[in-house]
Amino acid sequence: MSDELLHPDKLLFVRNQLTRSDADALGRLLFGAGNIELRSANISILLPLLHQAREKGGKTFWTKSFFPWISIQQSVRPHRDRILDEFVRAGDFEPGSRELLVHLVNIYRSIVADLLDPYMTLLIGCFQLTEGQFTNIIDANVGLAERNKAEFLTSRILKIDPENRLLSGYDPIVRNAITHSGSAGVAYRPGGVLFRSIKRGVPAAVDTAQWSRDGLIDKIVRLYEFVASIDAAVNVFGVDCSDLLFSDEDVKSEFVELLLTPERRAELRAPFEKLVQRIRDDQNLTNEKRYELLTGVLLHNCEHRKMPVCGIGISSERRTVMVEIPEMQGDLGQDEVLRDAVMNCGYYAVLARCVFGAPFDQYVIRANANAGQAGLITVFRGELLGEYIEERAGLFDLLDAADVRLGGQRVILSVDFEAVRKMERESLDRTFPRRRRPGDG
Repeated sequence: MSDELLHPDKLLFVRNQLTRSDADALGRLLFGAGNIELRSANISILLPLLHQAREKGGKTFWTKSFFPWISIQQSVRPHRDRILDEFVRAGDFEPGSRELLVHLVNIYRSIVADLLDPYMTLLIGCFQLTEGQFTNIIDANVGLAERNKAEFLTSRILKIDPENRLLSGYDPIVRNAITHSGSAGVAYRPGGVLFRSIKRGVPAAVDTAQWSRDGLIDKIVRLYEFVASIDAAVNVFGVDCSDLLFSDEDVKSEFVELLLTPERRAELRAPFEKLVQRIRDDQNLTNEKRYELLTGVLLHNCEHRKMPVCGIGISSERRTVMVEIPEMQGDLGQDEVLRDAVMNCGYYAVLARCVFGAPFDQYVIRANANAGQAGLITVFRGELLGEYIEERAGLFDLLDAADVRLGGQRVILSVDFEAVRKMERESLDRTFPRRRRPGDG
């Protein structure tokens, strides 16, 4: 019966059916090694939860929860692969040996230490979204300790599945015993293991759990099945929602920026780059016609991204492209407002560089002035914009190198890159490309 329930077509909430290739790929994941009956029970909880969070959170679900969690999933993949290798190595030990028990305990420790907490984060975020408590995936990840996460999830899962099969492999006493074992936390007995969770003091407070060898193996399987079930459910969910995901440009852009490799992003840019390169290289075009076509491409892409443009000017003699944009909002005399305005100009310059390319040395973004307010002109070097597009430089580099003039007066903007390095070291959020400088690790 569980085999039927795991058929990919029976797990769809959005699409009516899958392509053969999608169904085959998901089938291999759903029916991979493990406890199929437990996986079926787990996925019957996980998929509805993911869809409830998606419906409740809308765009926030994708950009602040699901995609950032996928990046967490990718970051722990080496640990997951190592644990799978340890499963294979278990066959090297005698079935009833102490060495096998030690090996199994270390597998349990590794799953809990390296995988359980980050995988619980996805479910924490989903429940927080459905309950209106969600802020972002970082808060969901570090806002609660592992044991508190397990308690949070258990209190909610029990309402759906009284057996709490999803977390049935987790035991906080065992987790504490094997993580802080000292000299007495784990005691190997004939055919099993005694775990002692020790609260230090005089006298010490001790909680115990004793598992047979088979019981330990069952708990390991259940604990790892939690991870495998989430991997399977996330893949089914992603395929099921693929049309929804790519129908929103903001969501699609976040997917590309957060989850694809630089190499894959370069592959996605390649058709556009070939198109504009053909226009640049076409010897049958006059310069006037060439610039007219390229201007049309730039205007189309700005409109697509909801970036209003008032006009575009090209000077082949000065090797300069100028883009006029609407007036800036806010008081540009304030440092933070001016910084944000220059960064916004940078986005226009990057897009213009994508279209007009290396033949132009500088890209000028001129913001129309408000009545009674000085106009803003920002000049970016084409070479640096090219490095940004190729992900060898970042927005901080553009900001630091920009030639900024406000009301005809030059304004010096500089970036404290030592402060940037410190911020990157201490931040739990993703980091962005930038030019390497002395002191970078």
